[in-house]
Amino acid sequence: MSTEPNTPTPYPTDDAHLEALHKIDPMDRQAGRLPCWDYAMDFRQIMGDPLPDVCNALMAYLDRTKPIREVPREYLITKQLFADNGCPMPDGMEDLPVVWACGIRRFVKEMLWVDRDQQRLRRFFDWNLVMRQGPFLEILFKEPLATADWPDRASLILELHRFLEPGGFTAKARLQEFI
Repeated sequence: MSTEPNTPTPYPTDDAHLEALHKIDPMDRQAGRLPCWDYAMDFRQIMGDPLPDVCNALMAYLDRTKPIREVPREYLITKQLFADNGCPMPDGMEDLPVVWACGIRRFVKEMLWVDRDQQRLRRFFDWNLVMRQGPFLEILFKEPLATADWPDRASLILELHRFLEPGGFTAKARLQEFI
């Protein structure tokens, strides 16, 4: 007989991603539409993680921040990074807040550092359109959201959001640096 205390088994991440995927409206899943804000909240809730506290000041800051396309240097550097790796910059990315450009580039570089497979990068960013939905992205994929590779794809999407600062995962104390 074991004398060790019962410790809860953590919820498997892949299962949480699949459960959160199935909370997305079926019509949206079929259309390939991923509302990342809703998805991230569902995923964190399933995992038992605290939900981010998104303040109005962050939303107002992102609303008044210039888009990437209006800052030529940021636009060209970001577009060139994608081109250098054989991946077109997804439509709509140029309309995201310029403060996210550096985070997007850092994410791409880290993704390539971990795995130099440019095919993986192209598959990940194979989006019809990306837009800002509050402090998160809304992504329209070229195909329906399927369960086969979803946990890997969703993990990368949430990781990308951690690079978007200020954004939905930025700690409240750090927001003071931006707003």
